[in-house]
Amino acid sequence: MNYRLMVIDDRRSRLPKYETVLSTPEFDPIYVWTPQELERHRDTPVDGYLIDAFLDGDWNSANAASVLKNELASVPRPAPVFLVSQRWNDTRVLDILKTGRRMLGQDHPIPGVE
Repeated sequence: MNYRLMVIDDRRSRLPKYETVLSTPEFDPIYVWTPQELERHRDTPVDGYLIDAFLDGDWNSANAASVLKNELASVPRPAPVFLVSQRWNDTRVLDILKTGRRMLGQDHPIPGVE
């Protein structure tokens, strides 16, 4: 069985790193580098999302929470979301997690996030 993952990131230069991890027969990645590409793939069913926590460039400084809320709230089927970032020490990460929790509702606790 192949797992289709949508990778949403603002830096194409990370492609070799993603390929190192996802270039196995089990994964069928879809790479999304711009909001326009996300719009083209909006109705594509996937088994999971890998989203860069902070999206710069064409994304107008969006973050994973805003993409989830504004772009992926009504996707074809629910799928788990995995956040990736080089800036985990940025204090805004906690805000992203809190926003995600509010979107999911209080019955979906995120460890360490109140």
